[in-house]
Amino acid sequence: MRQFVGPLGTGFVSACVFAFLSGCGAGKLEGGVRVEGKLVKASKPFVVTDSAQVLSLAVTGTNAKGEATSYPATINASDGSFVIPGPANGGVPPGKYKISMSLTAPMGNSPAELEKAAALNKQFAMVNGQEFEVGSDGVQSFTIDTGTGAVYKGNK
Repeated sequence: MRQFVGPLGTGFVSACVFAFLSGCGAGKLEGGVRVEGKLVKASKPFVVTDSAQVLSLAVTGTNAKGEATSYPATINASDGSFVIPGPANGGVPPGKYKISMSLTAPMGNSPAELEKAAALNKQFAMVNGQEFEVGSDGVQSFTIDTGTGAVYKGNK
């Protein structure tokens, strides 16, 4: 099973062991909310089939305290499930966030290769920038539809 972690700042962190945070369960986390969910396209799990590609998902925005924030997600590339563990696995503070997704593959800096990289990410144009709100409940699930750009609270 391939698993990947999303962008942190301006760079990409890749090939991380998928930590599903067992033990964080349904209880409220210290200082944050457990955010989990799934990525879908046309009602099917969005999966990465090319082992050389890295799928990245992060949420950015302003939390309930008005602070700028960015949190990468850990993605299970084989079934499209994800978790956003927050700082020190303590959850994500309640607030409004925008989605940022990208798919990268090892390639050079030639114009043709850069064009290919841009083409990979056109599929996320509908979802990038979509806003959703994390409330104060201990665990919140979201479904992100990469085909329509819709973000649903709960699993659809």
